Amino acid sequence: MAGKKSGGPRKRGKKVRVDLRRNRSKSVRDKSAWTKRFEEGAIEQDDARKSESVRAKGDLSRKRTIIVGDETDEATWRRGTVVAMRGLVAEVDDGQEVWACTVRRLLRTRLIGERHPVAIGDRVRFSAVGGGSRKVSESKEMAEGVIEEVADRITTLTRHYDRRDQVIAANVNCAVICMAADEPTLRPHLIDRYLVAVHIGDMRPVICINKSDLDRDGVAAEVAARYTRIGYTALLTSVTEPRGLNEMRDTLCDQTSVFVGPSGVGKSSLLNSLDRNLSR
Repeated sequence: MAGKKSGGPRKRGKKVRVDLRRNRSKSVRDKSAWTKRFEEGAIEQDDARKSESVRAKGDLSRKRTIIVGDETDEATWRRGTVVAMRGLVAEVDDGQEVWACTVRRLLRTRLIGERHPVAIGDRVRFSAVGGGSRKVSESKEMAEGVIEEVADRITTLTRHYDRRDQVIAANVNCAVICMAADEPTLRPHLIDRYLVAVHIGDMRPVICINKSDLDRDGVAAEVAARYTRIGYTALLTSVTEPRGLNEMRDTLCDQTSVFVGPSGVGKSSLLNSLDRNLSR
């Protein structure tokens, strides 16, 4: 007699109809063109009757089918934290290994109008895909899973992009705002914009001006001193000298932190210098 598959059978859900996303529910025809043709007398009554079959009828035509309840047994779900995002794949650390997880379609449907389904720092519950693995880079494969549930976020760091609020990170209590003394040019106004986002997200801001070995005219040191005078933690760091790395480690001790800043300021180099294990 054939043995039962490990993990038990999946519960088969029922099909339900849900609304399409707003940008998918628009009619594809050009209504203005039809109006113009009507005003010019180019559309006869018989043509209008025939055209009725072109357009789908009723609200059901603007819906799609999903399966509710088609989920694995909750008792088998694991808990973890999202530590990286690679497109639609979330890397989830459960304390023992890192899993490559997609997001269950029903979860995306429920959350699509409220927020991005998953962000770095989210605490999630996920189910394992039995024996499966996913290649996340040229030299890296991970066990495969599916995120079933996302816990409420305590803090969020967001940015407004393309008329939407994008969640950069969740559940962190310290945000390190990274700038460079030079290459690229130091922009204090950008620090202020990050500070506003960090305060709105109820996190502790730390200002880090990296590449301080390029601060030949002392401008970066003066900017750091300006923020220090009004109560912020502002550090000058350099990976090449090195400089300020021990102070940064002490500042981040016992914190869950996120590093933010424009491209090219040295965030990756700084993180690898603070913890050599991150480059492995």
